[in-house]
Amino acid sequence: EQEIPQDPDLFEQLNLSPHIPEERAHYNDTALLEIIKRNPQSACVKYPFKVALNARNGVERKYPLYQAVSLGASLSTTKSLCRACPEAITWQRTKGSTVVHAACSSGAEKDVVAYLIRRFPAALGIKTRWGYTPLHNAVAYNRA
Repeated sequence: EQEIPQDPDLFEQLNLSPHIPEERAHYNDTALLEIIKRNPQSACVKYPFKVALNARNGVERKYPLYQAVSLGASLSTTKSLCRACPEAITWQRTKGSTVVHAACSSGAEKDVVAYLIRRFPAALGIKTRWGYTPLHNAVAYNRA
C-alpha cells in the first residue's frame, strides 16, 4: 500500500490553534477549498496540527476535516473534505472526540453541524474520555 504524502500547502493553511483567536483569524476557507480541489487525496493524511496549549507537545495527528471544522470551515469545504476522505467523518481522537464533537465545541455554522450529524448520527452518543457527548460540548462552550 502506497502512503499518501502530506501536502505542505494544506498543512500551512490548517496548522493553526483553534483555541487561540489570533491564530484562528488566519484560517482561509477559500484557500483550503482550492487545495482540496487540486489535491483531494491530501485530505486522507493525518497531519501533526497544533492543538490546545495544554496538550502534550502541542501537536496531535488529525485529519484535515477535524482541524478545518475546528477552525470554522464552511459547508462547502466540509463537504469537499468529507468526499475526499470519508473515513475522517467517523475517526476519533485518542481522547474520544469526533468531528461532530469538534463542530459543537468550536462554534461551527449550524449547517455544518447538521451535515456532519447526518453523515455520522452515531457520534451524538459517543462520549469522550471525560464523558462528554457533542451536546455536552455545545452547552459547555455556549454553542447550543
